[in-house]
Amino acid sequence: MIRTAMIRLVGSMVAPVTVLLATFALTLTFGGYPMTASAADKTASLPPGEYAEFETSMGTIVCQLFPASAPETVANFVGLAE
Repeated sequence: MIRTAMIRLVGSMVAPVTVLLATFALTLTFGGYPMTASAADKTASLPPGEYAEFETSMGTIVCQLFPASAPETVANFVGLAE
């Protein structure tokens, strides 16, 4: 009876411990390193064109604008951004 209860207790702890260890391993693996390239690397690899750059607390977002396809939209966006 006691042995069965101990086996159930240990068996019920396996899943939470596994999740905790997996979370800890992922945090150690990816937690300390930025997931984006440096600003110099990003701008060097962009093809010529117009871009909008957004600085957020989570990093930088770069969007390409297409003035030939949507001239009014790009003009409105650039006007509001300035």
